[in-house]
Amino acid sequence: MKSKQFCLFFILVLASISSLISCKKDTVSTYPISGVYTGTYTVNDVPAQGALPYNFSILPDGTITTKGSAKDGSYAYASGTWTLAGNAFTANITTLGGSGQPISQSITATFSNAGTLTNGVWVDTNNPYHAPYSGKFSTMQRVN
Repeated sequence: MKSKQFCLFFILVLASISSLISCKKDTVSTYPISGVYTGTYTVNDVPAQGALPYNFSILPDGTITTKGSAKDGSYAYASGTWTLAGNAFTANITTLGGSGQPISQSITATFSNAGTLTNGVWVDTNNPYHAPYSGKFSTMQRVN
């Protein structure tokens, strides 16, 4: 009788331990498009400038604001609207403030719900100061 009780006790202990040591499944975070993204941008016509910091703030209401660093350490701010069709992200923005005429730009990128925007490109659609510039974004990483 004691050996049967010991066996049952031993089996219970093993079952308890195995339930405590069960495999933990890795969870992958998924994100909506709205959020703050950070990365860098380059200008195709000015490769010597290198990559400069750039941020997107994509809001759920379809609006976007951006902040880009300039070579001289100043910042350029813009706002506009965005859309997402599947994983194709597009935005149209216009610079804010400043003492001159606004510059309009179009942005396209590929959205991943892992929290990134990749293959990003931008192009001036209206630049009253010079021929339109264009460039690329690094992978923009969601930071919130």
